[in-house]
Parts: sequence; structure tokens; C-alpha cells
Amino acid sequence: MNAQQLRAAMAALPEHGEFAPIFDWDHHRWQLRKDVLDGRSLDELLGWPTMRLTMVVVHAPYSQHEYEALMQDDWPTWRAAIRRPELMGDRQLPWDYHATGTLVHQAYHLMSWQQAMGRKVVDCDGIVEIGGGFGAMALVCRQLGYTGPYTILDVPEISLLQQYYLERIGIGDVNCVTEPAEVPEADLCVSVFSTSELYLHERWLPAANSYLMAYYPACDDIDNEAWFENWAATIAGMKWLRGEACMGGQYLFGVRE
Repeated sequence: MNAQQLRAAMAALPEHGEFAPIFDWDHHRWQLRKDVLDGRSLDELLGWPTMRLTMVVVHAPYSQHEYEALMQDDWPTWRAAIRRPELMGDRQLPWDYHATGTLVHQAYHLMSWQQAMGRKVVDCDGIVEIGGGFGAMALVCRQLGYTGPYTILDVPEISLLQQYYLERIGIGDVNCVTEPAEVPEADLCVSVFSTSELYLHERWLPAANSYLMAYYPACDDIDNEAWFENWAATIAGMKWLRGEACMGGQYLFGVRE
């Protein structure tokens, strides 16, 4: 997908009006669509204000801790996984020109899952990601050496940006979809700080053999702790483990027994 095709596909999406400038995904979708159609430079995609606000890790207080944790695990493997493409405005870490906070953050999630579950990403039979940002998790998985099916479920505007970004950096084999009916069976389901930001009526997770999820305990007036606990109780035959994520967040790891 080139820039012209992206703009044409974005223009063809149904209109959904303008939204108030608040931290709300409806507004973010509207703003990203507007940025694309207004001709904002796609060469600086990851530097756009909405991208920085929602999907790109910039000068985060946890980045150095996560980077050092990767160094202490299997550094040669993670070093290759977090190598940044020199495209579209993602800024390198101050202490490592070849890495970004965004890629380190995704790699840290995957490392935490591997350590908790005793499994490797490269051994998965299929990965489904719910809410994939600009495609950073998919990029890290591919750079880890995972070659199996990878599907991202997201809203249409962001799904188009994922396709554009991933194809631009040479990853053309990620399936970007917008409806749950299009999601295949998953060996691993990834949902990091995504499902937990949705309204209750929008939440959906596929059946999988293993789960990597992260969330903050509350989002607006929604008790995410209670929601994830109740959801996990409905999945038979799963062993669940919890862990601490960044900035007071929580991990929920699951594996089928």
C-alpha cells in the first residue's frame, strides 16, 4: 500500500463526524483520518501528535528498566528484535541509536510472557493481536524470527495505518482486519493496554491456547481488575498468572493446561 492508496482507502471509509478533543478513541480515529486526508507527511507518521499520544513510547520513565531487563535475558535475540527501521519518525533511545522505546516496550511484554509461560514466541502456531497500534508488536515478532500467521484486529482507520506502515518497512504478510468474524483461531492472543481501553460493549477476545494481556486497574469508571477476573473465569482449562507491568499496570498471562 502506497501513500496514494492509503489516502484513497481512508477517504472511502464511512463518515463518523467530528469528536471533541478529549482522550477518546473515537476522537483519535477522526484525527488520524483527518491527518491522512489533509496530506500530513507520512514520512513523519510516528511523530504525529496523535501517534505520540496513543501508540509511540517517547522518553518513558520505564524504558531504561525494560531495556536492561532485555539485556539480562537473551540480549543477542532481543537486540535483533528491537532494531528500528529508519523510517517515519520513530525516535531512537538516547543511549541506543538502533532501538526505540516503542520496540523495547513491545519486546518487554513478549519477554515477560515467555518467562511466565515457559514458551517462545517463535514456536507459536498463530498470533492474534487485539489493538495493534501502528504495528510495532508485529514488527518485533517478525524480527524475533516468528514466521507464522499474524493477525491484527483494530478499527478501520488504524488498520489502514498498520497495513501502510508494515508494508513500507517490508512486512507484507500481516493480516490486518476490522471485524471479529475475520479473526482466525489463535495459539497466542496478545492484548496489551488495548481491550482495557474499550467500552464494555466493545470488548471481545478470541479463544486461544495462551494469552498475553496488560491493563491498568481502571479506565474511566470501568473496573478492569474485576472485568478481567470475571472474563478469565469463563475460560475453561486455563492456568492464569499475574505480573506487574509499567506505571502500575498489570499483566495477565494464560496458558491452556
